[in-house]
Amino acid sequence: ATLRRLLAEDAVTVRVTAAEGLWNAGRFDEAAPVVVAAIGTPEAGALSSALLNRVRANSPEAKAVALAVADALADAPPNTRQQLLYMLPRYGPAARPAAPAPPISTSPCR
Repeated sequence: ATLRRLLAEDAVTVRVTAAEGLWNAGRFDEAAPVVVAAIGTPEAGALSSALLNRVRANSPEAKAVALAVADALADAPPNTRQQLLYMLPRYGPAARPAAPAPPISTSPCR
């Protein structure tokens, strides 16, 4: 309960540290959105990246992380978006909902 309260703190480092505690306890659904949201911050980006780099395809946390990434992509600044898209393939099939659609060609098919 204490860690969950810390997820709402103003300081991003406090939020991510609390999320890491939840993450280590297997509470990926609660931790992943906080970790993903902090990926582009100077204060907590390194810790967020370290947590996200531990995620592998078919791991228990892959689905929670992929869903958090999908939610974050729409509003992420370009550099953060690029970093999240780079990480996405390592989450395996769970990443499909987060993957952007391929561009649609306007040229006629031949």
